[in-house]
Amino acid sequence: MQTIVRGNKTDLELLQTLDIHQMLFAQCLRTGHGVIDLYLSRLRQGTSNLTPKTRAAWMQDLADTLKHQSESTRFSTYSKLNNLAKHLHLIIKTNLPDVYDKSSDEYRKYLSQMLNPVAPIIGAHGETVGSRSAQVRKFRMPGYPLALISTDVFQEGEDLHTFCDSVTHYGLPNSPVSIEQKTGRVDRVASMAQRRLLQISHESDLTDEALIQVTFPFVKESIEVLQVRRLCNNINEFIASIHDIGAPLIDAQDVIDTHTELQDRSPIPEQISTLLHSPYEPKLTRKVPKNSREQFVIEQGTHVLRIERHLEHLLTTHFGSKVLNREGLTILSSDGLKKHVTLRLKSARASGEILLSASVKHEEIDIAGLSRKQFLELMQKLSWNTYHRTYALETANRRYQLYYDAEILVGDETQTTPNEIARFLERFTIDHDPNQYRKPIATDINRYWKRAAREARAQYGQRHAEILRFEQRDCLGLTFHFTETTWQRKHRIKIYEAGGRCIFMAKAVSASRIKDFSIEQLVKLTWQRNAHIDIVEFTLDDEGNLIGRAIHPSDGLTYKEFVYCAYTLAVATDRLEYLVQEADLH
Repeated sequence: MQTIVRGNKTDLELLQTLDIHQMLFAQCLRTGHGVIDLYLSRLRQGTSNLTPKTRAAWMQDLADTLKHQSESTRFSTYSKLNNLAKHLHLIIKTNLPDVYDKSSDEYRKYLSQMLNPVAPIIGAHGETVGSRSAQVRKFRMPGYPLALISTDVFQEGEDLHTFCDSVTHYGLPNSPVSIEQKTGRVDRVASMAQRRLLQISHESDLTDEALIQVTFPFVKESIEVLQVRRLCNNINEFIASIHDIGAPLIDAQDVIDTHTELQDRSPIPEQISTLLHSPYEPKLTRKVPKNSREQFVIEQGTHVLRIERHLEHLLTTHFGSKVLNREGLTILSSDGLKKHVTLRLKSARASGEILLSASVKHEEIDIAGLSRKQFLELMQKLSWNTYHRTYALETANRRYQLYYDAEILVGDETQTTPNEIARFLERFTIDHDPNQYRKPIATDINRYWKRAAREARAQYGQRHAEILRFEQRDCLGLTFHFTETTWQRKHRIKIYEAGGRCIFMAKAVSASRIKDFSIEQLVKLTWQRNAHIDIVEFTLDDEGNLIGRAIHPSDGLTYKEFVYCAYTLAVATDRLEYLVQEADLH
């Protein structure tokens, strides 16, 4: 069969997109606000059974209703379906990235599972752990839910921007950074507000309504007035301090001196809207001197392109043809079967570092008939005793599609070597016994371990950590202290060596704490969680402990890769440990 390429897509891909659009259209009509207009149009056809004639009249009536709604900007079935069509690719990318991996027979079940049930208003707090991702996914869709009421659980880590441009803050902190973090959930690239601003051709057409709406409701003649005034002052001082070198630091304490604030009769200040001037005057030169800061900026601007070209070269040399972001590549997996693998570069979720990712679709499993012992044996076989990661996507009640994958931090020719690529791909082809992990003897690993303790700090993303080293009979170790002002936590990473690989291990939860968890809960904490984190795999060891693990080839290991793996594992394991401690998963 001939395949015609139109733009960047083939006819088959375009037909698949059309089919998915049709399924989403039907799903939104059946389960959202559209069912009301659909039902009313049906009632207008009378109570008798439908005929071809009345069915056509039903559809015409619905079309007339949608046409009438299109004349208004208010929320309606039309506005929902119009947003769905206009932003289809954005919706799929942010909410349903796996839909293209499904067959046409699986679309309906998958979409129903991912988007149901819906409600006009939803809430989220510390106990809604299991449903939080599903809540966010539905809120990122056009239509219901139209409002999300949440505690600080959505302060970071989730994007809420696709169809939301309004944030209302209650229970205010004094910290401008905390407010910016919360507002930042809708202040993102490709957000609803950004898409609207891009349509404005003249500055004179810009109005306040086109911007993100942030409000601080308060009761007049109450203590809330003092809170809002103090916060607005702190925000203005913070903005001004960015452009005022040598200005005193803003001391944004959450405790208000009520006596002092009550004596202050000044009103709530307006937000700074005028342009602020930099104290620096740019000095432009015709030529860019070598080794200058400007040259450094130019080089960094092409850093990602250099990494991509370098990885393309390494992979092409290894496989004999271009394979990055291309289908049709097969490898021999650890079970002796040929598997289709997809290789691509991706950006790490928290830090933005460049990762090489390889993914292999495995099999679908049904846990309904498994005893706890059988499930633990299965997890040890597929996860604990393998070098690759294993993650799962739920396809139906108690059924999961399993995938094997591996990820590695990559860089240009100074960081990533051919041997690292070969070792990376071997993770799909060989099994191993974690009981054979040994204390590292490789010179580089020991040198990096000592250097990490000397430098004593690490940060990839938002969380800063202080580092201490320790040593045991069978391993080396690093202790990461997370020193955010809101909490003081630490996590220990044990470092081993096996099969030419550096193994980073951390215990998240002991076997005794999760002994009463159901198989579904264990799947959520391991295989399902692995689908949403980088580098790290969560699994159960042979004693039933919940373990986090990261793996990197010893040959070619750089200091950055060493610290990144240890830091990323510490952050991911600490979050999971905190989650289990704070939430009632039973």
